[in-house]
Amino acid sequence: MKSLHSKRWLCLTTALLLPTAFVGCGNQEKTVAVVGEHTIKEKELSEKALTMRGPEIPLDMDAGAAGLTSLIKDQLLEQCVKTKGLTVSDEQVKNLNRYQDQFDVQSGIRMRVTGQTPEDFERSIRTSLLEFAIGTEGAKADPKKLEEEFNKLKTQPTGVPTASDPYGLTGNPVRRPEIFSIKMLRVPSLEAGKKIIEMLKKDGDFKKIARLLNPDPAAVSAQGNETPVSRAILKQQLPELEEALAKLGDGQITPEPIVKVVRNPAQPAQSQTGYFVGQIVKKYPAKDFGLEDVKTALEFRMVAQEHPEWITHKDAEVSKFTQQLFKDNKVQILAQKYQAVVSNFIKSMVASKATPQPTAPPQSGAGAGGSAPQPNGGGAAPSAGGAGASAPSPSAPAPSGGAEKPTAPAGDKK
Repeated sequence: MKSLHSKRWLCLTTALLLPTAFVGCGNQEKTVAVVGEHTIKEKELSEKALTMRGPEIPLDMDAGAAGLTSLIKDQLLEQCVKTKGLTVSDEQVKNLNRYQDQFDVQSGIRMRVTGQTPEDFERSIRTSLLEFAIGTEGAKADPKKLEEEFNKLKTQPTGVPTASDPYGLTGNPVRRPEIFSIKMLRVPSLEAGKKIIEMLKKDGDFKKIARLLNPDPAAVSAQGNETPVSRAILKQQLPELEEALAKLGDGQITPEPIVKVVRNPAQPAQSQTGYFVGQIVKKYPAKDFGLEDVKTALEFRMVAQEHPEWITHKDAEVSKFTQQLFKDNKVQILAQKYQAVVSNFIKSMVASKATPQPTAPPQSGAGAGGSAPQPNGGGAAPSAGGAGASAPSPSAPAPSGGAEKPTAPAGDKK
């Protein structure tokens, strides 16, 4: 009995004196890190490590170190926002998530390509909102101006290509154009195209056919990817493809190769012919959004126009906050295996962003300065410090992974 009493007393004393290293007493779970007021437990790290994908893991880390770095950065953002007296509500996150799901077709494609789950995407949206709140110091759009902007955008066209949106998908954040999500392969001849169509009818594997046509990895990576494109742009630039694809239902493959003849304006007598096999993966009808649907995204667009320096300011503020936590010994890596690599990564990240960089002027056009928070760089897989794949912008999204522009390359000369 005395031995048991002594053991309990030792556990209680250890918990009081060393709360951040409390391990092995009773059913308490091991703490692997402390960030300010938050403790990161071993179970939380294990679950996070299982979700880390290859591109998110730096060469000098394993999934555990990368996952711990990500969890620490999430907490730095959450606590920085709280310290400033700012908030990001669950309703904001759900509103933007719901809007993105319906508006940005590329988001769904990126999720399938990268293996990102809906939960990952929602977390990445929250991260974006936290960063935006810090970068703009919680600025809000004037409700009257927001409604005026919405009414103005309702009257503007959609499906218009821009430099940042070559497929004409997201230039108008309150109106989604009619979209064809397609796969295309250029084939060497009409007869080869017919044989390839029969092969695709069996398994639909465009990548397998791309490897047969050209074993070069670079060529394969640029062929047969799912690519969403505004139907209006397709009709304007590649009418033969639009006409053939318009006749198909979701999942269907063109019954015959599509013939595209390109004439050389400098030499009208010469032409080039290309042959293509295509598939409609999914058709998305045009959709106009209501003010409540688009409110969160549109507010970010407007606030970003008024605060073009928000990313620079966010970096500086998070860096300052993190440096103070380190100075006060409130960032502790208790998992010995990861102490050096994670501490050095966080410190180097903070140092690299401590000095504000010059801010580029806002772009012109439909999406001028209007991208919603995009801290992880437009859809590219984030570094280990990221909080999952980035939440794409409603007005200027990143290209979907591996998707090529459906142009008609030069073919056989005639």
